[in-house]
Amino acid sequence: MLAPIILLLSVASAVLVQGTPQCAKLLSAGDWGTTDFGAELGAWMDRVAGSGENLAGCPVQASGLLLLGDNFYEWGVSSTTDSKWNSLYENQFNRPNLQAIPEHWATAGNHDHYNVLAGTSAQKDYTNAGPANSKWTFPSDYYTKTVNQNGVKIFLVFTESWKLVGGDSWLPLQSIRMDTTQLQWIEAQLASQEAQSADWLLVIGHYPIRSIYTSFGRGDTAGLVRNLEPLLKKYSVDAYISGHDHFHWIIDRKHLGYPVYYGNGASGKRDKGDVNYSKRGLNFVVEDSIGFQSHVFTKTQMITTVHYKLRDGAERTQTFIQTKNVGPSTPFDCEQFSCGATCDQYKEFGCSWSSTANPPKFRGPGGKGTCVLNWDKGTSFWEKNDGVCSSAALLEAEVLETDEQMLAQVLTPAQIAGTVMGTLAVVAGVVAMAIVYRRRSQIKTAVVRASQRLTQRLSVRKSNPDANTGLVATADSTVSENPLFASSAKTVDIRV
Repeated sequence: MLAPIILLLSVASAVLVQGTPQCAKLLSAGDWGTTDFGAELGAWMDRVAGSGENLAGCPVQASGLLLLGDNFYEWGVSSTTDSKWNSLYENQFNRPNLQAIPEHWATAGNHDHYNVLAGTSAQKDYTNAGPANSKWTFPSDYYTKTVNQNGVKIFLVFTESWKLVGGDSWLPLQSIRMDTTQLQWIEAQLASQEAQSADWLLVIGHYPIRSIYTSFGRGDTAGLVRNLEPLLKKYSVDAYISGHDHFHWIIDRKHLGYPVYYGNGASGKRDKGDVNYSKRGLNFVVEDSIGFQSHVFTKTQMITTVHYKLRDGAERTQTFIQTKNVGPSTPFDCEQFSCGATCDQYKEFGCSWSSTANPPKFRGPGGKGTCVLNWDKGTSFWEKNDGVCSSAALLEAEVLETDEQMLAQVLTPAQIAGTVMGTLAVVAGVVAMAIVYRRRSQIKTAVVRASQRLTQRLSVRKSNPDANTGLVATADSTVSENPLFASSAKTVDIRV
């Protein structure tokens, strides 16, 4: 009786292997909530989302879309009927292949929190209050999702990084303001059987833990480095995907037990300059570009493609392959890599950083290879010189600045002053908006009355050109009759 069942299962398994590849696909976009580039992003992503796009040998429909925060510039949305829902989200992502994705998973960015009237509550409410065909999914501040596609299981933990660090990423004393309740929840999810049994374990947040940006208030987020990163290492998280800094970058420290950091904050905004090209573990960075990322998963590889455009408008891609459970002891043969291979993947095999080279270079053990980073093209490649590179463990101190070193950096007086002034400006802006909101009816009444008075004066002026309405001054009259235009100075006729 069991023989036919076993045979049927064997056939089904063979069909799965031969017919549908054992792979899954996700898309991600960060800081996308702007009309700066029109509907360009949605059309571009829709093409990549479909099964016709054979990314990394995986011609399947995307099963999830990660929206990494700053969903609605500049001040979030105030309600579930805000016009930005159509102009920024529905019009952008309501396309055939993107609509075929079961859910679009959102997390909040700092600009989403800048709406003092609603905060991020309207974005969470839209999950149930939006149109029936809307894929928007933002059930709570932080939540988990599981993807099971073609035999590949991915467990995702969505965090609320604004609340984790207690506000904007540039504010000091983040560890003191840390949301400990959320941190405990994150650890519980990472430790769960659901997470630990997954092929891939991903954590999602708006603020980066590690970043290449050096502009004040950007880059590594101190509170996340101090409190979240140790959890990611403890529970062997594979990748942390973030937005916020308007670049695309990949920082690979996986061989040291840390996740690979995927920076994806340039889907609607782009920056250039202030980039730390000697960042420890930096694999890839492209500035002054817009784009998004696609992530293909097999049982053993996470293949991320950065889709981006520079100012010339031409579409470009760069692919990074993250292999599961690759460590320093893995044999390393220079001859197996071509110009498409990336440098930092091989640091664990004894390549060391040469900070004096220009362009920056990595040198293999015994001078057997030189890895040259070609920043102009945003790519990196391995130059094979001779033979086989011997495997060698790399000390963590050589490639990873410690939390203590990073957090011990003392702010300059100018940075301290800037922090204080920035904080005061934010507080003043919030207070002003609150006052305007509380007195909105009075302001509306005043504006209506002023408009009525202006209309009346224009009507009088039209019917009687010699009338002194306070709008036109003549040689034998003054504007003192109207307190709004009171003046003791002599006037001249300015009528044409």
